[in-house]
Amino acid sequence: MLSVYDGKTPYAIAFPSEDEDGLAGWKCRPLAKKDFFGIGKTKDTYPMGWSRAMTVVDDILWFTEGEFDAVALDYCLTLVGREDMYPVVSLTHGGGSLEKNWEKIKGLVISQGIRVLVFVVDDDDVGHECERVAKTLWDNVVIIKKPRHCKDANDAVKLGYAEDMGRLAMGLI
Repeated sequence: MLSVYDGKTPYAIAFPSEDEDGLAGWKCRPLAKKDFFGIGKTKDTYPMGWSRAMTVVDDILWFTEGEFDAVALDYCLTLVGREDMYPVVSLTHGGGSLEKNWEKIKGLVISQGIRVLVFVVDDDDVGHECERVAKTLWDNVVIIKKPRHCKDANDAVKLGYAEDMGRLAMGLI
C-alpha cells in the first residue's frame, strides 16, 4: 500500500482476508509500526493463506501466529522439502484467536482429510497457551520448537536459521 499523501511512498503491507465467498478484505500493517488496521471484512474469516493452503494440502496443515511467520515458514519448508509451497496458514488475530478460527475451519479440516496439525507459533506466553489449546481441539497436534535464539519462523529467516527452521518443522531434526 502506498501513502495517500504522495501516492509513491510505501506505507503498509496488506494480507488478504477470505471467507466462504472468497476475498473479503485486507489486514494491513503499517511498515513503520506494528499497528494493524482492516479494509473490508477481517473478522469471522479464514486463517490467512487458507485458500492457497487448500490447493496443496495432503494430510498435514501448518499454523503460525502471524502473517509474516506464515510466509517465512513456507520459505523455510521449501528450502528443505521437495515441494514449491506448503499448506501454511496464519491465525487471524494471533495465538489467542485459535479457538475462534477452529470453529470456522474444523469441518473443512475434517472434509479435506487433514490428519496432522503442526503448530509453529511464537516461543512466548501467548504461543505456549496456543499450543496448549491446540492439543485440546485435535488429537494429532505437533508442536515445533524453534532454532536457538529465534522466537518464531520470521526470526529464523532474519537470523540466518531458515534451513534449521525448515528441518525442525518437517520433523527432520
